[in-house]
Amino acid sequence: MEFLYYHLKTMTEKIKIARRKNARVIPYGYEVSEEDPDFLIQNEEHMELIKKAKKFIENNCSYRETAEWLSHHTGRKLTGMGLREVLKRVIHKGW
Repeated sequence: MEFLYYHLKTMTEKIKIARRKNARVIPYGYEVSEEDPDFLIQNEEHMELIKKAKKFIENNCSYRETAEWLSHHTGRKLTGMGLREVLKRVIHKGW
């Protein structure tokens, strides 16, 4: 199984391995690996939903409404400002 690893400061893809877990909060779109709890793996279903959420924002939906929709579909709580930060990380920086 291949995982993506990103340089933490530049967010550019370096090599394909798992991302080491450094914080208590798991980033939106990722989950803890079952094999090794110190590593995170990308959740493809959540990433697809995040891309749909970006389209909602582009079509003039509010961050709050879109965050509620995303929370409903993923089962993870998210605020409108949190969604804005997720979109900055995932879409704009290439994660």
